[in-house]
Amino acid sequence: MIFLDTNFLIRCLIKESEEAKKVLMWLNNEDSLATSCMCWYEFLCCPVTQRQSSLVLSILDNQIYDLTAHTSQIAAQLWNAAGRNRGLKIDVLIAASALEHNALLATSNISDFEPFVPFGLKLV
Repeated sequence: MIFLDTNFLIRCLIKESEEAKKVLMWLNNEDSLATSCMCWYEFLCCPVTQRQSSLVLSILDNQIYDLTAHTSQIAAQLWNAAGRNRGLKIDVLIAASALEHNALLATSNISDFEPFVPFGLKLV
């Protein structure tokens, strides 16, 4: 499974973007695409139309994962282990959700998630 970060959700709508090309490749390879409710929230805060959000939801096959108590526990452990950077509080929840579901994380903001790689997060 590949979790799409917010930037992938947004940019997969832009024809010929690198993110759109990767999403198409993964769909052609029949990879399962999903996201966390945090990314879905951030995506919906953008100026997107109903048609655009429906399209992205279909790409995800309605796989939007809620945060759970277990996600929170993973996030707290990651945040503490990675140095307690307040600027990463949302990103750590996204990373924890990917880890909880044993998913790879597709992001264009590699540097935001690199602090979590030593603790098991796999980036694409």
